[in-house]
Amino acid sequence: MSLSGNLQKIIILSTACLFYCIVAPAADPGRWECELSGPGWALWLDHDAPWIDDEVFMPPVNVSRLPVNPPGCGWDLLPHVADKEIGVPGTVEEHFWGANGNPVGIAGDYRGVSWWSKTFTLDPSLKDKNIILAFDSVNLRAEVFVNRKLVGYDVIGNTPFEVDVTDAVIFGGKNRLDVRVTDPVGNFDWNDNELFPWGKNRVPGVHGFGGITGIIFLRAVDAVRIEDIYVQNKPGIKDVEVFITLSNSLATELNGELSLVIHEWKKPSIILWKKTVPLTVTPDG
Repeated sequence: MSLSGNLQKIIILSTACLFYCIVAPAADPGRWECELSGPGWALWLDHDAPWIDDEVFMPPVNVSRLPVNPPGCGWDLLPHVADKEIGVPGTVEEHFWGANGNPVGIAGDYRGVSWWSKTFTLDPSLKDKNIILAFDSVNLRAEVFVNRKLVGYDVIGNTPFEVDVTDAVIFGGKNRLDVRVTDPVGNFDWNDNELFPWGKNRVPGVHGFGGITGIIFLRAVDAVRIEDIYVQNKPGIKDVEVFITLSNSLATELNGELSLVIHEWKKPSIILWKKTVPLTVTPDG
C-alpha cells in the first residue's frame, strides 16, 4: 500500500473467512498480481552442469554471497536451446523420461540440472512498488535468475518461498525469468524416512522427480503491506482469533491504524463486526 503523510489506514474486509485488503485513497495503492505458471515456458536439460559436490545453503541466505551457476550453454544461447516448450507446474520426468539413457522402470529418473524459462513484462506504473515472485513449490533446489541476475535460492524444496526481484526487473520492457532446478535424489514410493546422499550432504526422502511443481505468481506490492492472515478457531462457536502479519520494507517505522471488518457473504454493506486498533509498523514488520 502507498503512504499518505504519517497515517495509513488498512481495512480488512471478511466474507466468512475470506479476507482481502483495501487501502485509503492514494496513487495506485494496493496489490497487483498475475500468474506466471501455465503455458509458455521453455525447458532445457543442462546435462553437463556440475552439481554432485555442490555446497548447499540453508535459509536464510544472502544471495549476494552465493556462487553463481550460469547455464552450461551460456546466457546468450539459453533462449535458443530449449528442448521443449512446456507448461508449469511440471517435471522433467513427464517430458523426458529416460533422458539419462535408461528408460527401464524407475531408472529413467533424471538427476541433475534443468533450466525453466519464461519472459514477462511490468507496466511502468508499478515502478514504485516492490516486485515479488511467489513460488508454491520446486523440487528440489531452486536458483532463481531475473535478467541473468541471481535473485533467489531455495534448497528446502516442496514448500512455498518468495523472492524479491525489485532490483533486477525492467519496467516497460521484457524481463526474462530463468529457474535453475537441481534434482539430486529421490524415490518413487512412500518411504520418507530414508536419507539420500548428495555429495557430502544427506537429503531426507523426497519425490523422485524434479521441476517446478507448483504455481508461480508475480506480485507488485506496497512497501508496507499485509503479509499474512491466519484465522484460528476457538472453543466458542462464535469466537476466532486473527493473527495479521505486516511487513515494512521502508527504512523507518510507520504509525497508522489496522481495521478488521467482518460482513455478510457477498454483502459488504451488512457489517457484522468491526474493530480498529492503532499500531506502529517497524522496519522489521
